[in-house]
Amino acid sequence: MDGSTVLDIPGLVWDTQLGIVQKGLFPVGGRLSFFLPAWQRITSDKYVLEVVRQGYSLPFVRPPPLSLSPVETPLPRLQSKRLVLWEDVSSL
Repeated sequence: MDGSTVLDIPGLVWDTQLGIVQKGLFPVGGRLSFFLPAWQRITSDKYVLEVVRQGYSLPFVRPPPLSLSPVETPLPRLQSKRLVLWEDVSSL
């Protein structure tokens, strides 16, 4: 064996020696916390590690306004930009 430890977390496999995700899917929101071991190797900053562990909340002065209906965003005029947008959205 090469000395690596593989952590089997539901939806992802983490190799602690390589510090990479080897396979699997993991959630879009909150995925940063899965990489805490890698962050601990590159920094000891308590604030950075706390943000990686717990997430970051935007410090709003007051709650943002809500609307009853979704805000529509117009599509780009150039077809090439619309295609890029479509590909990005489809990959989510």
